[in-house]
Amino acid sequence: MLLPTSTTPRKVPAQARSRATVKAIVQAAAQVLEREGIQALTTKRIAEVAGVSIGSLYQYFPGKQAVVVALIERQLELDRAAAIALLDAHSELALDLRLQHVAAGMCLHQARLAPLLSQLLPQLDTLEQVPVVEAWAQELDQAFMRLLQDHQEELRPELRSKPRLQMALELVTRSIRQALNHACLHDPERLHDPVFHREIARLSRGLLAD
Repeated sequence: MLLPTSTTPRKVPAQARSRATVKAIVQAAAQVLEREGIQALTTKRIAEVAGVSIGSLYQYFPGKQAVVVALIERQLELDRAAAIALLDAHSELALDLRLQHVAAGMCLHQARLAPLLSQLLPQLDTLEQVPVVEAWAQELDQAFMRLLQDHQEELRPELRSKPRLQMALELVTRSIRQALNHACLHDPERLHDPVFHREIARLSRGLLAD
């Protein structure tokens, strides 16, 4: 478990070389977490894997917690881009097929990242990153809302009012995130299972469509 300390970077890199150093440090933290787990994560080990001196690491980060926060922020941005691309794709398809595509894509994306996410997810509360995750979730909700607005005629009649649709959407997205995170932590092989993908899509459709 990470001990409480400052999670704010010491300074923002301005030059290309310093940005490359910070990127290498954050990537090294990801590699240590994936291969060795949270207990192996130390500033010394991060610097060693990154190929930088411990002094260089402390020039930008006050400790390993700040590196993990930077890693969480990087991962959220990558996940946001991947999820929005999935939600905005295949607008020509019927709602049921689009939901199947989104469910399968999100499951497989999470499966690829499971070794890292299984180490990061338990740190969100400890590092007080829940507000950051909630802001990220709101962006995904907006993208999901765009998808649903393309298919208003396929939604349940009572969901054609925006407040009711927003409520149903929040239930869907939170249920999906909970299911994916639980699988990532406890049964990552399930994320590769087409049956699981179909059940995620069926859950979404059952709450939204006729």
